[in-house]
Amino acid sequence: LPDLKRRLQRATGDGSEATFHYQRPPTIRIQPGPARAYVRAHSDDEYGHQNGELNYWLPLTGRAKTGVDLHCESRKGEGDHSP
Repeated sequence: LPDLKRRLQRATGDGSEATFHYQRPPTIRIQPGPARAYVRAHSDDEYGHQNGELNYWLPLTGRAKTGVDLHCESRKGEGDHSP
C-alpha cells in the first residue's frame, strides 16, 4: 500500500498529504453460475456499503456458460442499469 499512497499524493498535484481508507480483510463474493435467482436492480448503499467503495468484477468463465451479468448505472440514481 505504500506505493498506492505515493501515487495518490502525486495525483493531488499540490504535494498535499493524501488520506485514504481500505478494508481489511477485503470482502470476496463468489457468484456461481448458471444463475437461477435474479436480484432486482439496486445500489450497494442500500445494503450498507459506503459511498466511494470500489467493486471489481472479475468473470472467470464466459457469460454464455454462466448467464451471470453485472449491470451498472451510467450515473448514481439514474436507473438506467445495463450490462
